[in-house]
Amino acid sequence: MLIKKRTIPWTDLLTVIPLENGFAHDITIMPETIPVIFIPGIMGSILDSLKDNEQVWDPDDKVYTLFRFGRLDTGPKKKREAFLGNGKHKNTFLAVRGGNEVSSETRGWEGVYQDSYKSIRHNLENLSTSREVHTCFDTPAHAFGYNWTNSPRESGKALATFIEQLIAYYSNSGDHCERVILVTHSMGGLVARSACRLAGATKRVLGVMHVAQPATGAPAAYWRMKAGFERSKDDFFLSEVAAWVLGTDGEEVTAVLGHMPGGLALLPNAQYTDAKNESAWLRVTTDHATLGCWPKHGDPYAEIYRNKTDLWRLVDPKLLLGTDDRELAWAWYLAALEQAESFHRDLGLWQHPYTWHFDGAGLLTADAIDLRLKHFKMWYMTYGTDDMVEMTKSLDPPETLEPHKLAALPHHYGRGRYFAGKHVVGENFQAVLQPFNADGDGTVPTSSARHLRERTPANRSDRAKPMPHEPAMKDPKTIAFISRAITDLLHHAIAVAAKELDRKEKAATATKSTP
Repeated sequence: MLIKKRTIPWTDLLTVIPLENGFAHDITIMPETIPVIFIPGIMGSILDSLKDNEQVWDPDDKVYTLFRFGRLDTGPKKKREAFLGNGKHKNTFLAVRGGNEVSSETRGWEGVYQDSYKSIRHNLENLSTSREVHTCFDTPAHAFGYNWTNSPRESGKALATFIEQLIAYYSNSGDHCERVILVTHSMGGLVARSACRLAGATKRVLGVMHVAQPATGAPAAYWRMKAGFERSKDDFFLSEVAAWVLGTDGEEVTAVLGHMPGGLALLPNAQYTDAKNESAWLRVTTDHATLGCWPKHGDPYAEIYRNKTDLWRLVDPKLLLGTDDRELAWAWYLAALEQAESFHRDLGLWQHPYTWHFDGAGLLTADAIDLRLKHFKMWYMTYGTDDMVEMTKSLDPPETLEPHKLAALPHHYGRGRYFAGKHVVGENFQAVLQPFNADGDGTVPTSSARHLRERTPANRSDRAKPMPHEPAMKDPKTIAFISRAITDLLHHAIAVAAKELDRKEKAATATKSTP
């Protein structure tokens, strides 16, 4: 018996396939190629100097990372120069390793932090789905690294370009490719939403899965710019090393993040509300009373981030480096902050119509900031030393203390702590950042993505307890959620195609029956 060979698109499986009698038929189904693109979080992309291709940030190379950023003689100035160079932040100072070449044999995975993301890579490259999905779709797994010092707006533009290039690459290779799926971690969620909303990639994206996205920001970003990266009693050694590398105190963290649009984009934005659904997430308190809350008028940029003098300001201008001209350094900070603010404003609470959320919970997390005032005897205060103050017996500040009367004195930035000495009406007060006390993944509070989750069907949103922020993509619960979400999304794509085919058939029948 003669054999007739045919190749059909997967959509033909949704209708009756006409077969000629008297022949055996060898039918090959051509699946649709839908690349799955993984977008990592901040500091999850490997960065090199664009000018000389020198290694700058590679957390997989732990010896190099500790030697460059963790030595005793690597202070704020050297850390800033590594990420920002001298002068104002430039979008083109650093570049992701590998350059996100769509034809790369590694499909971009050389440009992301392997220790954090090798588990999700393995899962995406060996995706377990239904037989129906496996027959209809091919889902090659790619990674998109990005320069996380830049605004997510700029990284979103780069992602949108990458999506178009990737679709063209597969189409030119003979595949049917029109759409992609995005899987994100942390800041990568902001980049993905930016690519869709602000760079026009929505039509090319079938759906998005977000893990641990700081959708409206995270107060931990404020906390770290005041006190440095926190230490964990549960994992003291690793958290101590991380703090030495990323910033032991507010002086080091501010020197780097103060001129970094990407870092500033992680601050709580105008849409942020805490677990109590209150927009005033920063409080100055005593042991018995709240003296003031900010932002009072829903504008954290004006009331907190651009504030140069008050106790609750984000940045001490003296800690901004890159130039000896303090006014110029402050102007650079304002320019970087404006990029973050305009990004927050333009993105708003928009999300892709087919979005899944998976968040961590069960760990103490900053969802509000509490600066607690107490009496103290002040000898003298400088930056970078832990024993500059002598605490007196616990006394309560007067309940009538008005925060706007606090006169500025030098701030003290302790390792993992923050003290602000203030002199009021003949008395000395110390303001101390209080420990985290809300629910989340240790970095992003559960409240950050609440407004987006409320707009998402219940079966597309879940959380795991406990699940810490940085290793979230290693968690088996995360991997299971992503696999299920991709499978559900592709089943939905099949259902949509079947519905569209049925509509066309009915329209064709109606046309034929019309005299």
